[in-house]
Amino acid sequence: MKRSRMWKPQYLALIILLLAVLAFLPSFFSAYIVSFLIITLMFIIMSCSWNIFCGFTGYISLGHGMFFGAGAYAFTLALVKGGLPYYYSIALAAIVAGILAFLIGLFLLTIRIRAAYFAMITLGFNEIFQAICANSAALGESTGFTIPPVPHLHVPYYILLGVAVVAVGGTYMLDRSHAGLALKAISQDEEVADTMGINVARLKIIFFVLSGILPGIVGGIMAWFWSYLDPYQGFNLVFSFQVVIIAILGGMGTVFGPVIASVFMTLLIEILSTNLPHFYNIIFGVLVTIVIIISPRGMNALIGKIFHR
Repeated sequence: MKRSRMWKPQYLALIILLLAVLAFLPSFFSAYIVSFLIITLMFIIMSCSWNIFCGFTGYISLGHGMFFGAGAYAFTLALVKGGLPYYYSIALAAIVAGILAFLIGLFLLTIRIRAAYFAMITLGFNEIFQAICANSAALGESTGFTIPPVPHLHVPYYILLGVAVVAVGGTYMLDRSHAGLALKAISQDEEVADTMGINVARLKIIFFVLSGILPGIVGGIMAWFWSYLDPYQGFNLVFSFQVVIIAILGGMGTVFGPVIASVFMTLLIEILSTNLPHFYNIIFGVLVTIVIIISPRGMNALIGKIFHR
């Protein structure tokens, strides 16, 4: 097998240097910059988790934020109501999101539902969970919960940095594995993949669950970071769409596309919302459309073309 370019000494050294820089960044920058980095890491993990399933299988989930919300509520209830330490609460957030993904996967992915219907049903689930939380006294109703603040911004930053490394590294390994090839075969034609001996339903459910666990962890961390949670923040439909846009903008099924697009989008959102708040959404939409027209295969392909000229 041909040796991967990533494991050449120069690429490996660059990755180690980048991780070292990211590890020391919070010590040299203000709380504003660290908060910005936390938001960036949030988008990186969310888009990578979406990409793990949707990018490789071709399914489009429009309600991936429901796992974020499920994790956020599990973490909040465990920490505020249950009095559990934050590390147990984070673990519970991952478990709850994983169980939710498993149940939805059993419901949707064993019947070979069409991709368009899958997108609409996941969108509907997000709205259902938002409505349940908004009308349940045990879940705080519309007013939500106030959460004890993080002891220091470094705590959510380093947790999210670790999860981001796992998400990107896991995507890299998946892209070069037999499972990754099987998922790509499913995206081309599920029936043909089935005749080739691929257990289509089991494989889809496994990676749908994995793609749901990571948002659960992120949801818990971000609720803690924000020190507040309500249904409209936990199950924010706009946030779900942003994750999809970032993953597609970066390049579906690519390893570093979601990372590149997350950094680009977070910077763009911050600059436009701060300097042009009244025209932010219009300019944002136009710029994203221009990038997609220039490079339909995503920013990952666009940057690859630039560097190979």
